[in-house]
Amino acid sequence: MSLPSVILKKGRDIPLKCGHPWVFSGGVAKDADSECRGLKAGSLVQVLDADGAYLGMGTWHRGNSIRVRIISRDVLEKLDENFFVGKFRKLLKEKMALLPPDTTGFRLVHSDADGFPGVVIDIFGSIAVYQISAAGFEPYADVMVSALQKVMPLKTVIEKNDDPTVKTGDAIDRAVFFENGLKMVSLCMSGQKTGFFLDQRDARAYLRSISDGRKVLDLFSNAGGFTLSAAAGGAESAVAVDVSEKALEVVYEMLKMNRLSGLEKNVQTVCKDVFEYLEKVQPGDFDIIVCDPPAFAKSRDTVTQALKAYVRLNRKCFEKLDRGGILITSSCSGAVNMDDFQTVVRLAAGQSGRDVRILKTLTQPVDHTLKMSFPEGLYLKTFVVQVL
Repeated sequence: MSLPSVILKKGRDIPLKCGHPWVFSGGVAKDADSECRGLKAGSLVQVLDADGAYLGMGTWHRGNSIRVRIISRDVLEKLDENFFVGKFRKLLKEKMALLPPDTTGFRLVHSDADGFPGVVIDIFGSIAVYQISAAGFEPYADVMVSALQKVMPLKTVIEKNDDPTVKTGDAIDRAVFFENGLKMVSLCMSGQKTGFFLDQRDARAYLRSISDGRKVLDLFSNAGGFTLSAAAGGAESAVAVDVSEKALEVVYEMLKMNRLSGLEKNVQTVCKDVFEYLEKVQPGDFDIIVCDPPAFAKSRDTVTQALKAYVRLNRKCFEKLDRGGILITSSCSGAVNMDDFQTVVRLAAGQSGRDVRILKTLTQPVDHTLKMSFPEGLYLKTFVVQVL
């Protein structure tokens, strides 16, 4: 495959050689930049160091601060089905070995960290749902689907971009899968993202381990994975709050699937704005509050406002907890780093007059690959704190 060359400045190849998947605009030599001037976004290019040695191939994104997003370090003839089959098979083997027992819902492909810029592929049992959010892999969508079917015994593959499209199999909205032995439901066609937030698996498992006899509030619950986990862990009661009535319907479905229907009287769903709901909550009504909002910061430009919103939200949560109460709070905003979010929690606790201790710190689970060489890939941050 003869590809246009992107040549790096002297000394700017070290991060790439250490595994970082991005080439920033400041590291590109000007003469190489002109060679790629007419390329469309997402076009394949090869990256060379200042001496002309091959470093890898990736997708070209002129005008972006991230100029090249790396796909492979190997010299490839073409991106054909064999390439995708090999990559998917390797990822499947690696990730299946890391998953907890009785778990069939996981992320097979996690974007740049797994060598697929802008691509995520989530597996829910025999259903695969994928999204492509960056230029580059759209022309290979059908090849990817074919490769997935060769690697896994899939009944259905769904493309979840602007409009859900069934690429193969039946149009299935409710995909049932296992997470730590619990049956859960992904709204593959109608839900947010790929239908279920698999990245909170570790936090749900922890909540389950501490829920016995406690009253749990699940804010921004979506389909109620935390609520189900609390019920399975023996919670005295659990309340799921979300603005999506359709998502909340799944909560009771999952209780029945897991033979927990006897606990329905202890589980309540509330279709309401979280801030509005919190106004009526009294201190001590709940022993554990789970706060997992959508991303408040979509970009670096919105971080300042997002941090203020996170402080306000977490302050309100702390105000509803008495001594001994536990807050499980998360941020999935990639633009907000771990230190920023810890400061948010500290400020929120201080403003509410609470002193707290950190019980646990969590990030994204192992199938949502987090590379040491790629700290920018850390997006999910969760603190479990207890009021003293």
